[in-house]
Amino acid sequence: LWRIDAGRAFVEMAHGAWWLDQPVTLRPRQAPALPQTVAPIPLVQEMIGQVNLPRLMTNVNELSGEQAAIIDGAPYTIATRHTLSGAPVTQAVNYMVERLQRLGLAVTTHTWNAQRPPNIIAEKTGLDPAAGIYIICGHLDDMPSGGLAPGADDNGSGAVAVLHAAEILTPYNFDATLRFILFTGEEQGLLGSAAYAQLVQSQDIRGVLNMDMIAWDSQGGPDMDLHAKSTVAGSMALAQLFADVVSAYEINLAPTIYPTGTGASDHASFWNRGIPAFLVIEN
Repeated sequence: LWRIDAGRAFVEMAHGAWWLDQPVTLRPRQAPALPQTVAPIPLVQEMIGQVNLPRLMTNVNELSGEQAAIIDGAPYTIATRHTLSGAPVTQAVNYMVERLQRLGLAVTTHTWNAQRPPNIIAEKTGLDPAAGIYIICGHLDDMPSGGLAPGADDNGSGAVAVLHAAEILTPYNFDATLRFILFTGEEQGLLGSAAYAQLVQSQDIRGVLNMDMIAWDSQGGPDMDLHAKSTVAGSMALAQLFADVVSAYEINLAPTIYPTGTGASDHASFWNRGIPAFLVIEN
């Protein structure tokens, strides 16, 4: 529930309420203007060329407990990232915060429940405040609830992709503001992303790319699924742009767009607020 009082917004949620620090303006959401065709750009090709599989593997091995990670200056093996695991998931949060801070990004945490690990938000402010905000996200938590829970694919793969995207994109300047977000509470019902999407629903968010389980394909080929929602303005256009980029840059992937896609990951929290979003997931 949003209320406007003296130029500030009061947010009431299931677990509490708070004042936002900045004035907000509620306005109808408009779908972002996206290019109708995609032609390769050398600078983008340069970015794609920086994708580093060994680095991705190191990060996912550390997140899944395959090898110890250095967190707060000491080795620690992350045995689980389950939202209710206490110290282990807190260490996973610290792992991501430290690595995003090293990039020079403004890193904050968003507490959606005082007894649960927070969401992690890293932001690179754009050059043009009128260019809006774009989010690249994935969930950090995993299953099962007891014992070892490596979660290398679900969703270590999406989490390290968010981190790697931040590593590659941060040195470049963009008109739009970029946010790299890692959500918790996804496995318990999209709890972290639902609280965050409610918090930012009045902001000029023009697109959300959510990555969940992107490391393995049961078909043994390059198939991938893009889940969009035709009833949310801009969602299908974002998914189509993604597919067009894959084709234009001749990336070895075969995306299929679903216009009535699954709501079983954090992108759905943004759909519920009318924010254009789509999911990238393995076939």
